[in-house]
Amino acid sequence: MEASKKHWYVVYTRYNAEKKLEKVLSDAGYETFLPLYTTIRQWSDRKKKVSIPLINSVVFVRTTPAELNELYRFTQVNGILKEQGKPGIVKNEEIRNLEIISQEWNGDVIETNQDQPLAAGDPIEVLRGPFSGVYGELVNHNGKHRVVVRLRSMQVEFVINIPKNTVRKVKSNQDTSTS
Repeated sequence: MEASKKHWYVVYTRYNAEKKLEKVLSDAGYETFLPLYTTIRQWSDRKKKVSIPLINSVVFVRTTPAELNELYRFTQVNGILKEQGKPGIVKNEEIRNLEIISQEWNGDVIETNQDQPLAAGDPIEVLRGPFSGVYGELVNHNGKHRVVVRLRSMQVEFVINIPKNTVRKVKSNQDTSTS
């Protein structure tokens, strides 16, 4: 691996500092990604649309391994995800999946009723709808099929209920990234 090649890394933030850190890093010239989703929150006197981080206390930063330690100069940074003692690299496919999920997810559930010859554990690709392009694994739960998008480098799973007729079985969980 080339030392100057940029990769996505997970940067842990202080509590409720995701948006502030993302802005500060962007202003400092870093390429950042903060997956947000929009939902409606209700208070006693009003309802309001709010943007909430999809993953609490996490901002993704695309940088070189040599520049990672410079991130600690920002007061909102709590740490960097490590795997076996080295900074964990997030695949481009995982960032794309998070982009799709954050753009389309609002917490609603889409039930599935169609019959299709798919089994639990089958690797699938979503073909249509708001999650088009997401690769995941089909899971069977309470008689319903779900798409599970696994972000293995972060040990985070998103479970998305989606109609079976919007997915197709693929040979394996494909990494279409250029990482």
